[in-house]
Amino acid sequence: MQSLTELYRIGKGPSSSHTIGPERACKLFLQENSGADEYKVILYGSLAKTGVGHGTDEIIKAVLPNVTVEFNAEQEDLFHPNTMDLFAYKKGEKTAFLRVYSVGGGAIEVVGRGVYNAENKYNLESFSSIRDYCVQKHYRLSDYVFECEGESIKGYLREVWAAMKAAVERGIQKTGIL
Repeated sequence: MQSLTELYRIGKGPSSSHTIGPERACKLFLQENSGADEYKVILYGSLAKTGVGHGTDEIIKAVLPNVTVEFNAEQEDLFHPNTMDLFAYKKGEKTAFLRVYSVGGGAIEVVGRGVYNAENKYNLESFSSIRDYCVQKHYRLSDYVFECEGESIKGYLREVWAAMKAAVERGIQKTGIL
């Protein structure tokens, strides 16, 4: 199993596959192509059809400077319904290209590289085997998490809990149409 940091992601909504995934893709692309003077992102499939309503274009513009966002809802021969192409340019010449699938929950798969940031932290593969391990070691489930993730996961989980509470509070305070 992957780290809990992959299970609990903090980011802008309303849809993790339409905002958190594209944001992660753009941050990765910017990190690898920071010397570019302009960028272009083409959204396909579901990202193209519902991207404006989900704010996909806005999250892309918040990450990439001098970016053009195009929506291609017509192309249908896609490997994944949440496909995006990212281009970097320097003085008008294309210097880099990346195809990314936003595979859900904010996770991304970079074509040719696999799932991004998907390091496995847990060796046991079923809850029953984890339960047995915890019984044998006299562990609580949290002890197993700390053993696998390290103590630093505690801070991250505190951040997640604070973000969840803040989201609920914002929702309670909000009025109008969802």
